[in-house]
Amino acid sequence: MKAPITAKPSSWEQFFGKDVVLTLSQEELHDLNREYALFPPPLSEKSHLLPEGLEDDDENYSQDSEEFQSSTLSLPLCCEKQCLSLLNARDIAERQWWLKQMNKREQDIAILSLLVSGKRSDKEIADKSSRTRFSYRFDYQHELCRDAFLFIYGIKEARLKRLQKLAASNTLLPSVHGNTHHIPIHALPATAVNGVVDFISNYAAIHGLPDPGRLRRNTREVLLPRSDTYISVWQLYKEGLRESRPEVKMVGYDSFRMIWKHALPHIKFQGPRSDLCDLCDELKTSMKWATSHEQLQQIMTAYENHYHQADVARTYYHQQIQEAEQSWLALSAKTRARIMSHLSTMGRSQVQPACSRNLKMHYAFDFAQQVFYPYSNQQRGKAFFKVARKCHIFGVCAEPLPRQVFFLIDESEIIGKGSRVVISLLDAFFRLHGLGEREASLHADNCTGQNKNNYVIWYLMWRVMNGLHRRIHLSFMVPGHTKFAPDRYFGLFKIRYRRSTIDDLEDVVRCVNECTTDSKAVAQVYGEHLGLPKEFEYRCWDSYLATYFKPVDSLLNYNYFGFDAAKPGCIELRVAPDDIPLEVNILKRKHTRFASEIEPPKEILPEGLTLERETYLYKEIRGFVRNPKKRDRTCPYPSSS
Repeated sequence: MKAPITAKPSSWEQFFGKDVVLTLSQEELHDLNREYALFPPPLSEKSHLLPEGLEDDDENYSQDSEEFQSSTLSLPLCCEKQCLSLLNARDIAERQWWLKQMNKREQDIAILSLLVSGKRSDKEIADKSSRTRFSYRFDYQHELCRDAFLFIYGIKEARLKRLQKLAASNTLLPSVHGNTHHIPIHALPATAVNGVVDFISNYAAIHGLPDPGRLRRNTREVLLPRSDTYISVWQLYKEGLRESRPEVKMVGYDSFRMIWKHALPHIKFQGPRSDLCDLCDELKTSMKWATSHEQLQQIMTAYENHYHQADVARTYYHQQIQEAEQSWLALSAKTRARIMSHLSTMGRSQVQPACSRNLKMHYAFDFAQQVFYPYSNQQRGKAFFKVARKCHIFGVCAEPLPRQVFFLIDESEIIGKGSRVVISLLDAFFRLHGLGEREASLHADNCTGQNKNNYVIWYLMWRVMNGLHRRIHLSFMVPGHTKFAPDRYFGLFKIRYRRSTIDDLEDVVRCVNECTTDSKAVAQVYGEHLGLPKEFEYRCWDSYLATYFKPVDSLLNYNYFGFDAAKPGCIELRVAPDDIPLEVNILKRKHTRFASEIEPPKEILPEGLTLERETYLYKEIRGFVRNPKKRDRTCPYPSSS
């Protein structure tokens, strides 16, 4: 117990006695005041008990502060005596704060206790009638007028009169509404409500698909087809009710929907998904046409196993991000600020030396849907029949920062979307935007032509064997359940893109940089199309790596791969994150080692646009470029016509 304090007299002293009150600590007084809904101790005596935002060192709540008087609490003129001006504005603000923490009934009880304690009667001897009067007080020292009392406690005059009537009869509890615990006369009959519940349940049993992966309050969710809506089901309910049970009262649409959500919340409509899992869809469809209970149980078991596999993969994904965040936050704030200031916005700032910091970072990478330019949110109708200039997008997201780099590749600068491009862009990202981490965790989808192939595996092994990373973990999401961080940034970019006017690649760069705040989305270009120095290169990684490494048998059966510089050439393979790793050596020659100076593969130069494509852009697309100064860059005159 803390040192005793001296408490000012208050209305609850008569129950405890002054000797007991004077020995109470600050915290005990605080609890006592809250329990009896009376006045808390003055601010000067309980600074450690102030509500959030009322600290003593906060100048916004200083009584002498102009900002407090003007914006925080505006005191009105109440009466000729100016009751409010005699009070401490901080005490008034605190009193109002405590009242806001109560619900309406608790406020009524607190105000009733004040009115009862301030009640007095003036008896008239002539007719022996009595008139109850009330004195309003802020505390035992300050008496208030009626207007000041209404202002401090934030109530209206009608509410005060209602409470005064109760106080006049010595009632300390507010009255209960007459309809409480009574069914209103306009309520729907039970037969109508039960009819709605039965109809929805039967409709879901026929047309719905159970979702074995989701439970709502221990009840299996049922998903109705996306083509159905609340209105369409309600219309079927009306038609069926007219034909089969015309004597039952029909329920309106609003009541129908309210009953549905209240009584059957587990029956829902299937939401739209851009990457619907083929296996999930196949299993759910099979449930609908199952011919026996045993067959249905087998399908549901298969679905639950698949859903569990996807859930484990998702949990491992978030675990990797959390570990990287902890490693990042372990650095000092000054170090983190210096690293962020060195990160490039277009690949031209200070590059972080590889493997220079004892740091673990998590990266996720993926291709986005290509965009076209010129583009306008007020697109002319005939533009939809044309094929404008393309811009390919590859994103690498560092979730712990958070920050995503958008590689914007013009149609004339792309060499495809295979493993060569993926490896070249990953290599450019680590070189231009890497943090110098020693350990990296990577996540990607299961696209075999781009990510999940031997060339990407070989490249990551090449990195750890050349000292560019100490350890690398590569994980692949379960097919159909691949929504992750890059898609979130792609979505933000698409929102900005649809609201913008795009005439050339520079406008796409600006659109990327403005789709988020604090440079969380950064555009990285190849450079030559904009007349800039080339920022990165495409290299012939496949043939180069094939001279040192051999393929992994049954590669597609594994989802988790580990690379360690202490085990050159040895890969750890796992099907699930918690499996015992299978170690496989992929070196063609057992004692293969790379030179101290890294020699990158041969560079591949983009072929540019064909004459046919250049002619098409010039004749068909050039007129849609709104800015005349940008037409020659987006749709130049054919070079070899």
